[in-house]
Amino acid sequence: MASSQGKSELRYADWMSSLPDNLHSIPLTNLAIPGSHDSFSFYIDEASPVGPEQPETVQNFVSVFGTVAKKLMRKWLATQTMNFTSQLEAVVLLVY
Repeated sequence: MASSQGKSELRYADWMSSLPDNLHSIPLTNLAIPGSHDSFSFYIDEASPVGPEQPETVQNFVSVFGTVAKKLMRKWLATQTMNFTSQLEAVVLLVY
């Protein structure tokens, strides 16, 4: 890990190792593991290009309506309001 990371970030990196001992023998498929949907969608902004994998209709929508279309798309696509570190901290805090 980079030396710029704090002790709390290092603790979050291996949060599963601090689960109670009785959970260590349970298969992963039987555990509810916290996570977030589209974790990095917080970083989508109007300056981001439209991905080449997007349908032609989306490409055309943006080419016709420009920044207005991107602002609308951001509201629709961004499923997170916290950056990745904040999401991780929130989930880890829920576990404890």
